[in-house]
Amino acid sequence: MPSTWSDTSIPTTTSCSTTRSGPETTTSSWRSAAAAAAAAFRAGSHRQADVIQRTVLPHLDRLDAPTRASLLLERAWTLYNLHRFEDAIAAAGDAVALAEEIVPATLARALLVRGRMNYIANHPRPARRDIDRAVNLVEGLDEPDARAEALVNQFALRALTDDLDGARAILSAAVTAAEEQARTDLIILALNGRWMVDSTAGDDDAALAHVEEARRLGRATGALEPTARTYTNLVEGYVATGRWDDARRTIDEAVAFYDDHDFVAHRYSSVAHRGLLDVWQGDWDRAASTFHALQERTDASQVGAIGAIVFHGQARLAVWRGDDDAPERVRQAWEVALASEAAQYRASIGSVRLELGFWTDRPELLDDTLRHAKLDLAIAQYRGHFLRVLRLAGHPAADEVDPATVPEPWRSALAGDWRSAASAWQARGSPYLQALELASSGTVDPMLRGLAVLDGLGAAPAARWVRRRLRELGARSVPRGPQPATRHNPAGLTPRQLDVLELLGEGLTNADIADRLVLSVRTVDHHVSAILAKLGVDNRHDAAAAA
Repeated sequence: MPSTWSDTSIPTTTSCSTTRSGPETTTSSWRSAAAAAAAAFRAGSHRQADVIQRTVLPHLDRLDAPTRASLLLERAWTLYNLHRFEDAIAAAGDAVALAEEIVPATLARALLVRGRMNYIANHPRPARRDIDRAVNLVEGLDEPDARAEALVNQFALRALTDDLDGARAILSAAVTAAEEQARTDLIILALNGRWMVDSTAGDDDAALAHVEEARRLGRATGALEPTARTYTNLVEGYVATGRWDDARRTIDEAVAFYDDHDFVAHRYSSVAHRGLLDVWQGDWDRAASTFHALQERTDASQVGAIGAIVFHGQARLAVWRGDDDAPERVRQAWEVALASEAAQYRASIGSVRLELGFWTDRPELLDDTLRHAKLDLAIAQYRGHFLRVLRLAGHPAADEVDPATVPEPWRSALAGDWRSAASAWQARGSPYLQALELASSGTVDPMLRGLAVLDGLGAAPAARWVRRRLRELGARSVPRGPQPATRHNPAGLTPRQLDVLELLGEGLTNADIADRLVLSVRTVDHHVSAILAKLGVDNRHDAAAAA
């Protein structure tokens, strides 16, 4: 989930050594231990910091108040980075309670940290209360550094929770304050926030340029956590805007960075986006495996807002396949989306909810989702997808939108240019969306091509819809679709992988297979890799023989 708070605002904990004996020697030792925890934390060794912090925490009473406050704030950030969001809120709350007794600037910083923890745990309202209180505190202080932190945080939260007008109103002041204090970390986070503000306009390249600049600046200056957050935002931006090759390259780069610095939560986000990409590009088995592995390794009570990515991917996959648990998957994802108070999630997950309503003949889901969507605040690509599903379902709200206000391929689709839309989805490597455009043509031959793709994917609800439309058009021969016996085999290959394997046996190249099955070459590459792995062979010739 996009984010813009920095851990670099935490005051540095300093050590104090002494040669005196008695109780003061013990106090000095705990102060040194707190300094060691701070050093590990700032180096990005969050697991090591966790161990040292847990050693020091029972002895907080041996430390002075500023050192205790620093340790508690570092503890909150450590837990956050290790994907323990609710625990991080508790640690930040302890820091706030302690800071009430210290100087107002320290209290403001503690409130900013707790605000960040509440936001990422998907509690936007308490996050807003903390951030606004921090801003009010610093306004009356001669603390320009604390003021810069508070303004950037307030700008970010407003951008992330649908208050785009409020975000624009303070953007200039926040950036100016960060630049005057030469706070690179805050400048990076402000650039991230600008992406969220600008992405609603539909100029994807201009919006993403802010995050790309933030990544460059973060890597050049060594601002670790702001750079990690920039990677998560850049990955999400590339996925959301259809720059999927860029997304896959960036995910690999990001995961290496996260692993070097114990950024467990950020890693979860980017790997989840890799799973979502696999959903879009038709590698549904691998997507399901990715989501399952993420949930197996993560405490469900600590998932927080970034869990929306996994919930979204699982819900979309379940709806597209027609799984029995699709309604429950969608309910869970929609609940997270509503709690987030973020239009980007209501629009992206909302489009899944729309499809569920369409495929299962529940029009009330369409109307209810539309009421909550706030499409004017959503990322333009998400808005386009939402409207396309409405049009597919025949909902009149889709006709009220000028197609020119949404980006491609949705623009062509909403304008009725199914050929351009289908071609664009093929180029991106999204067989499901390509097939839906072919199926919406109203012409038998393209519809049959789309039906073949849907059958190969195992997209039963959409395939049933296409068959019904073909019969309504009077098509003489409508394929029955895959029978249960063709869905199972000893190697566990999917129907689409069986199709690819058959063509491998004919000696076709991946490009030839892509043309034959109306897929992208990248999608065929994924299928061939999966076939080799499932058959336990090293090359395509052995795969054909093993078949």
